[in-house]
Amino acid sequence: MKRAAVVMAGVVWLGLAAPAGAVQSPEWLVGEIYASIGKPAAEAHYWLSRMMAPGRRQEYFTAALVEVLEGTDHDEWCLEGIDAVDGNSFDPEEIHHTLVIEGEPLGERYRVDARFMNHGMPNHRRFEFVSTPAGWRIADLLVPAEGGGAHWRLSEVRC
Repeated sequence: MKRAAVVMAGVVWLGLAAPAGAVQSPEWLVGEIYASIGKPAAEAHYWLSRMMAPGRRQEYFTAALVEVLEGTDHDEWCLEGIDAVDGNSFDPEEIHHTLVIEGEPLGERYRVDARFMNHGMPNHRRFEFVSTPAGWRIADLLVPAEGGGAHWRLSEVRC
């Protein structure tokens, strides 16, 4: 069964924000990632780049994905283009007003799709989560391709 939430004007429909590092649900975390876009750095606790930082990644990502991220640390350009939004510039208002988040429980796994517009262009990101003893962790981030597969998967990045 799919669950959907709409993020409008930066407010997550699913509920109130939890303290940084406390993942309430996969949909909640994806909503917070997108709600953080356009916020000043001091308020943007869930910028994807901050979550991927060496000191924080184990709070949000599986051990396998942490290992992939550690393999990118030596090359600052390795993750260029791997982000929550296509392009180098964001229209936070457009993203917040068009964002639709759909979650689908898959047993011990959980898939969350984020669809939105940015500068008039459609964007689609899929976050794949897995249940761990420490709670939900992101196992992969990808851009789905039409007809199946993916344009890129964070888990396949090698630098």
